[in-house]
Amino acid sequence: MSNNFINPVNDGAILPILHLNGAKIANPTILARKSDEDLKKYFEGMGWKPYFVEGDDPENMHPLMAETLDNVITEIQSIQQEARQKSAEEVKMPHWPVIIFRTPKGWSGPETWDKEQVAGTFRAHQVPIPVDAEHMEYAKDLEEWLKSYDPEELFDENGKIIDSIKEISPKGNQRMSVNPITNGGLDPKSLDMPDWRKHAVDTSTHGAHIDQDMMVLGDFIADIMENNPTNFRAFGPDETKSNRLNNMFKVTNRQWVEPRELSDEWQSAVGRVIDGQLSEHQAEGFLEGYVLTGRHGFLPAMKHSCGSLIPC
Repeated sequence: MSNNFINPVNDGAILPILHLNGAKIANPTILARKSDEDLKKYFEGMGWKPYFVEGDDPENMHPLMAETLDNVITEIQSIQQEARQKSAEEVKMPHWPVIIFRTPKGWSGPETWDKEQVAGTFRAHQVPIPVDAEHMEYAKDLEEWLKSYDPEELFDENGKIIDSIKEISPKGNQRMSVNPITNGGLDPKSLDMPDWRKHAVDTSTHGAHIDQDMMVLGDFIADIMENNPTNFRAFGPDETKSNRLNNMFKVTNRQWVEPRELSDEWQSAVGRVIDGQLSEHQAEGFLEGYVLTGRHGFLPAMKHSCGSLIPC
Protein backbone atom coordinates (compact mmCIF):
# COMPACT_ATOMS: atom_id res chain seq x y z
CA MET A 1 0.00 0.00 0.00
CA SER A 2 3.01 2.32 0.08
CA ASN A 3 2.18 3.53 -3.43
CA ASN A 4 -0.70 5.51 -1.91
CA PHE A 5 1.77 7.74 -0.09
CA ILE A 6 4.90 8.01 -2.27
CA ASN A 7 5.23 11.36 -4.02
CA PRO A 8 7.52 10.92 -7.06
CA VAL A 9 8.60 14.56 -6.92
CA ASN A 10 9.93 14.65 -3.36
CA ASP A 11 10.35 10.99 -2.47
CA GLY A 12 12.34 8.01 -3.64
CA ALA A 13 10.79 4.85 -5.03
CA ILE A 14 10.23 1.24 -4.07
CA LEU A 15 10.30 -1.81 -6.32
CA PRO A 16 8.29 -4.63 -4.72
CA ILE A 17 9.17 -8.18 -5.81
CA LEU A 18 6.55 -10.81 -4.99
CA HIS A 19 8.25 -14.22 -5.00
CA LEU A 20 5.72 -17.00 -5.55
CA ASN A 21 7.15 -20.49 -5.12
CA GLY A 22 3.86 -22.18 -4.39
CA ALA A 23 4.07 -23.45 -0.82
CA LYS A 24 4.56 -22.72 2.87
CA ILE A 25 5.54 -25.23 5.58
CA ALA A 26 2.66 -27.58 4.80
CA ASN A 27 0.18 -25.60 2.71
CA PRO A 28 -0.02 -23.93 -0.68
CA THR A 29 0.33 -20.14 -0.75
CA ILE A 30 -2.77 -18.22 -1.71
CA LEU A 31 -1.40 -15.87 -4.36
CA ALA A 32 0.67 -18.63 -5.99
CA ARG A 33 -2.56 -20.45 -6.85
CA LYS A 34 -3.93 -17.41 -8.65
CA SER A 35 -3.55 -17.23 -12.41
CA ASP A 36 -1.36 -14.57 -13.99
CA GLU A 37 -4.54 -12.96 -15.29
CA ASP A 38 -6.06 -12.72 -11.81
CA LEU A 39 -2.82 -11.43 -10.30
CA LYS A 40 -2.58 -8.81 -13.03
CA LYS A 41 -6.12 -7.63 -12.29
CA TYR A 42 -5.45 -7.55 -8.55
CA PHE A 43 -2.26 -5.54 -8.70
CA GLU A 44 -3.57 -3.18 -11.38
CA GLY A 45 -6.59 -2.59 -9.16
CA MET A 46 -4.23 -1.69 -6.31
CA GLY A 47 -2.44 0.83 -8.53
CA TRP A 48 0.60 -1.19 -9.64
CA LYS A 49 1.89 -2.24 -13.05
CA PRO A 50 2.86 -5.94 -12.83
CA TYR A 51 5.76 -7.57 -14.65
CA PHE A 52 5.95 -11.38 -14.64
CA VAL A 53 9.21 -13.33 -14.46
CA GLU A 54 8.56 -17.08 -14.53
CA GLY A 55 10.48 -20.28 -15.16
CA ASP A 56 12.59 -23.10 -13.76
CA ASP A 57 15.77 -22.97 -15.86
CA PRO A 58 18.47 -20.86 -14.15
CA GLU A 59 20.25 -20.28 -17.46
CA ASN A 60 17.14 -18.54 -18.76
CA MET A 61 15.90 -16.96 -15.54
CA HIS A 62 19.03 -14.96 -14.71
CA PRO A 63 19.07 -12.96 -17.99
CA LEU A 64 15.27 -12.67 -17.94
CA MET A 65 15.33 -11.18 -14.44
CA ALA A 66 18.22 -8.87 -15.36
CA GLU A 67 16.34 -7.61 -18.41
CA THR A 68 13.16 -7.07 -16.39
CA LEU A 69 15.04 -5.14 -13.70
CA ASP A 70 16.58 -2.90 -16.37
CA ASN A 71 13.14 -2.22 -17.83
CA VAL A 72 11.39 -1.44 -14.55
CA ILE A 73 14.21 0.78 -13.27
CA THR A 74 13.99 2.75 -16.52
CA GLU A 75 10.24 3.01 -15.99
CA ILE A 76 10.68 4.23 -12.40
CA GLN A 77 13.11 6.90 -13.59
CA SER A 78 10.66 7.93 -16.31
CA ILE A 79 7.84 8.28 -13.76
CA GLN A 80 10.04 10.48 -11.59
CA GLN A 81 11.29 12.63 -14.46
CA GLU A 82 7.78 13.25 -15.76
CA ALA A 83 6.39 14.04 -12.30
CA ARG A 84 9.24 16.46 -11.58
CA GLN A 85 8.19 18.66 -14.46
CA LYS A 86 5.43 19.91 -12.15
CA SER A 87 5.15 20.79 -8.48
CA ALA A 88 4.85 18.11 -5.81
CA GLU A 89 1.38 19.42 -4.91
CA GLU A 90 0.10 18.55 -8.40
CA VAL A 91 1.11 14.89 -8.23
CA LYS A 92 -1.35 12.12 -9.00
CA MET A 93 -0.56 8.56 -8.00
CA PRO A 94 1.42 6.86 -10.78
CA HIS A 95 1.32 3.15 -11.56
CA TRP A 96 4.66 2.00 -10.19
CA PRO A 97 6.03 -1.35 -11.44
CA VAL A 98 5.92 -4.53 -9.37
CA ILE A 99 7.69 -7.78 -10.27
CA ILE A 100 5.85 -11.08 -9.78
CA PHE A 101 8.51 -13.76 -9.69
CA ARG A 102 7.46 -17.42 -10.04
CA THR A 103 9.93 -20.25 -9.42
CA PRO A 104 9.58 -23.80 -8.08
CA LYS A 105 9.72 -24.41 -4.34
CA GLY A 106 13.07 -25.99 -3.48
CA TRP A 107 14.51 -24.89 -6.80
CA SER A 108 17.78 -26.82 -7.36
CA GLY A 109 17.11 -29.03 -4.32
CA PRO A 110 16.47 -32.79 -4.24
CA GLU A 111 13.88 -33.84 -6.80
CA THR A 112 12.46 -36.64 -4.65
CA TRP A 113 13.04 -38.26 -1.27
CA ASP A 114 11.63 -41.46 0.20
CA LYS A 115 9.52 -41.94 -2.95
CA GLU A 116 7.81 -38.55 -2.52
CA GLN A 117 8.15 -35.44 -4.65
CA VAL A 118 10.22 -32.73 -2.93
CA ALA A 119 11.13 -30.10 -5.53
CA GLY A 120 8.16 -27.91 -6.34
CA THR A 121 6.22 -28.97 -3.22
CA PHE A 122 5.84 -27.94 0.43
CA ARG A 123 8.27 -30.74 1.40
CA ALA A 124 11.13 -28.55 0.17
CA HIS A 125 10.42 -25.92 2.83
CA GLN A 126 12.49 -27.18 5.74
CA VAL A 127 14.78 -30.24 5.73
CA PRO A 128 14.51 -32.16 2.45
CA ILE A 129 17.05 -34.81 3.55
CA PRO A 130 16.76 -35.64 7.29
CA VAL A 131 20.23 -35.73 8.86
CA ASP A 132 21.29 -34.86 12.40
CA ALA A 133 23.89 -35.98 14.95
CA GLU A 134 21.80 -38.98 15.97
CA HIS A 135 20.62 -39.92 12.49
CA MET A 136 23.57 -39.99 10.12
CA GLU A 137 22.40 -42.78 7.83
CA TYR A 138 21.53 -40.29 5.07
CA ALA A 139 24.66 -38.15 5.43
CA LYS A 140 26.03 -39.45 2.13
CA ASP A 141 22.86 -38.39 0.31
CA LEU A 142 23.07 -34.96 1.88
CA GLU A 143 26.71 -34.64 0.87
CA GLU A 144 25.98 -35.63 -2.74
CA TRP A 145 23.22 -33.04 -2.98
CA LEU A 146 25.38 -30.25 -1.55
CA LYS A 147 28.28 -31.20 -3.82
CA SER A 148 25.96 -30.82 -6.81
CA TYR A 149 26.40 -27.05 -6.36
CA ASP A 150 30.11 -27.44 -7.29
CA PRO A 151 31.51 -25.57 -4.26
CA GLU A 152 35.05 -26.08 -5.60
CA GLU A 153 34.20 -23.52 -8.28
CA LEU A 154 33.62 -20.92 -5.57
CA PHE A 155 36.03 -21.80 -2.74
CA ASP A 156 39.64 -22.96 -2.48
CA GLU A 157 40.89 -25.88 -0.37
CA ASN A 158 40.96 -23.62 2.71
CA GLY A 159 37.34 -22.60 2.30
CA LYS A 160 38.12 -19.08 1.09
CA ILE A 161 36.38 -17.46 -1.86
CA ILE A 162 38.48 -17.83 -5.00
CA ASP A 163 39.97 -14.75 -6.67
CA SER A 164 37.74 -14.83 -9.76
CA ILE A 165 34.66 -14.48 -7.55
CA LYS A 166 36.27 -11.74 -5.45
CA GLU A 167 37.02 -9.78 -8.62
CA ILE A 168 33.34 -9.47 -9.55
CA SER A 169 32.19 -8.66 -6.01
CA PRO A 170 31.21 -5.03 -5.30
CA LYS A 171 33.98 -2.98 -3.74
CA GLY A 172 34.24 0.31 -1.89
CA ASN A 173 31.25 2.57 -2.39
CA GLN A 174 29.56 -0.02 -4.61
CA ARG A 175 28.79 -2.19 -1.57
CA MET A 176 25.24 -2.04 -0.26
CA SER A 177 26.46 -1.64 3.31
CA VAL A 178 28.12 1.71 2.55
CA ASN A 179 25.17 3.19 0.68
CA PRO A 180 23.99 6.13 2.84
CA ILE A 181 20.41 5.32 1.84
CA THR A 182 20.67 2.01 3.70
CA ASN A 183 23.14 3.03 6.40
CA GLY A 184 22.12 6.29 8.00
CA GLY A 185 25.12 6.22 10.31
CA LEU A 186 27.31 7.21 7.37
CA ASP A 187 25.49 10.49 6.81
CA PRO A 188 23.20 11.22 9.77
CA LYS A 189 20.90 14.21 9.46
CA SER A 190 20.99 16.42 12.54
CA LEU A 191 17.70 17.18 14.25
CA ASP A 192 17.09 20.84 15.07
CA MET A 193 15.16 20.59 18.31
CA PRO A 194 13.03 23.53 19.48
CA ASP A 195 13.04 24.77 23.06
CA TRP A 196 10.56 22.58 24.93
CA ARG A 197 10.29 25.16 27.69
CA LYS A 198 7.97 27.36 25.66
CA HIS A 199 5.41 24.54 25.77
CA ALA A 200 5.76 23.89 29.49
CA VAL A 201 2.46 24.19 31.36
CA ASP A 202 2.48 26.54 34.32
CA THR A 203 1.55 24.45 37.36
CA SER A 204 2.56 26.95 40.02
CA THR A 205 -1.08 27.53 40.94
CA HIS A 206 -3.20 24.42 41.28
CA GLY A 207 -6.09 24.35 38.80
CA ALA A 208 -5.27 27.73 37.30
CA HIS A 209 -4.32 26.30 33.92
CA ILE A 210 -6.15 23.49 32.12
CA ASP A 211 -4.52 21.63 29.25
CA GLN A 212 -4.24 18.20 27.65
CA ASP A 213 -0.82 16.61 27.65
CA MET A 214 -1.14 15.17 24.13
CA MET A 215 -2.39 18.45 22.68
CA VAL A 216 0.62 20.22 24.17
CA LEU A 217 2.87 17.47 22.80
CA GLY A 218 1.28 18.03 19.38
CA ASP A 219 2.36 21.68 19.50
CA PHE A 220 5.90 20.64 20.40
CA ILE A 221 6.02 18.13 17.52
CA ALA A 222 4.69 20.80 15.16
CA ASP A 223 7.69 22.93 16.10
CA ILE A 224 10.04 20.01 15.39
CA MET A 225 8.46 19.64 11.96
CA GLU A 226 8.84 23.33 11.20
CA ASN A 227 12.51 23.20 12.21
CA ASN A 228 13.16 20.01 10.20
CA PRO A 229 11.08 20.18 7.01
CA THR A 230 13.01 17.43 5.19
CA ASN A 231 14.24 15.03 7.85
CA PHE A 232 11.43 14.44 10.35
CA ARG A 233 8.16 12.56 9.82
CA ALA A 234 5.31 11.13 11.86
CA PHE A 235 3.90 7.70 11.01
CA GLY A 236 0.84 5.97 12.38
CA PRO A 237 -2.20 3.74 11.82
CA ASP A 238 -4.91 6.44 11.50
CA GLU A 239 -4.65 7.43 15.17
CA THR A 240 -2.96 10.84 15.00
CA LYS A 241 -6.17 12.72 15.68
CA SER A 242 -7.62 10.23 18.18
CA ASN A 243 -4.33 10.43 20.10
CA ARG A 244 -4.86 14.20 20.33
CA LEU A 245 -1.76 14.99 18.30
CA ASN A 246 -3.70 16.95 15.69
CA ASN A 247 -1.92 20.22 16.50
CA MET A 248 0.74 18.88 14.13
CA PHE A 249 -1.67 19.73 11.35
CA LYS A 250 -1.22 23.42 12.05
CA VAL A 251 2.04 23.17 10.08
CA THR A 252 1.68 20.11 7.82
CA ASN A 253 -0.74 17.65 6.24
CA ARG A 254 -1.17 13.95 5.80
CA GLN A 255 0.66 12.83 2.67
CA TRP A 256 -1.78 11.08 0.34
CA VAL A 257 -1.47 10.85 -3.45
CA GLU A 258 -4.77 9.07 -4.11
CA PRO A 259 -7.75 11.22 -5.17
CA ARG A 260 -8.99 13.57 -2.46
CA GLU A 261 -12.51 14.70 -1.62
CA LEU A 262 -13.81 17.95 -0.12
CA SER A 263 -14.80 16.15 3.08
CA ASP A 264 -11.22 14.93 3.67
CA GLU A 265 -9.27 16.52 6.50
CA TRP A 266 -5.61 17.56 6.27
CA GLN A 267 -4.97 15.45 3.15
CA SER A 268 -2.41 16.61 0.59
CA ALA A 269 0.03 15.20 -1.93
CA VAL A 270 2.73 16.73 0.29
CA GLY A 271 2.84 16.29 4.05
CA ARG A 272 5.04 15.18 6.94
CA VAL A 273 2.47 12.76 8.39
CA ILE A 274 1.84 9.30 6.93
CA ASP A 275 -0.99 7.69 8.86
CA GLY A 276 -3.45 6.72 6.15
CA GLN A 277 -3.16 2.94 6.43
CA LEU A 278 -4.74 1.09 9.34
CA SER A 279 -1.74 -1.12 10.10
CA GLU A 280 0.71 -0.59 12.94
CA HIS A 281 3.11 -3.07 11.37
CA GLN A 282 3.15 -1.22 8.05
CA ALA A 283 3.60 2.11 9.82
CA GLU A 284 6.47 0.70 11.87
CA GLY A 285 8.05 -0.58 8.66
CA PHE A 286 7.77 2.87 7.10
CA LEU A 287 9.37 4.41 10.19
CA GLU A 288 12.17 1.84 10.28
CA GLY A 289 13.02 2.42 6.63
CA TYR A 290 12.93 6.18 7.09
CA VAL A 291 15.27 6.31 10.09
CA LEU A 292 17.59 3.83 8.36
CA THR A 293 18.46 6.68 5.98
CA GLY A 294 19.74 8.80 8.88
CA ARG A 295 16.60 10.87 9.31
CA HIS A 296 14.16 10.99 12.21
CA GLY A 297 10.57 10.10 12.97
CA PHE A 298 8.17 8.73 15.52
CA LEU A 299 5.20 6.38 15.69
CA PRO A 300 2.42 6.93 18.24
CA ALA A 301 0.65 3.63 18.90
CA MET A 302 -1.52 1.90 21.46
CA LYS A 303 0.24 -0.11 24.17
CA HIS A 304 -1.15 -3.45 22.95
CA SER A 305 0.12 -2.72 19.43
CA CYS A 306 3.61 -1.83 20.62
CA GLY A 307 3.89 -5.24 22.26
CA SER A 308 3.41 -6.95 18.91
CA LEU A 309 5.87 -4.62 17.14
CA ILE A 310 8.82 -5.16 19.47
CA PRO A 311 10.85 -8.26 18.50
CA CYS A 312 11.08 -10.89 21.23
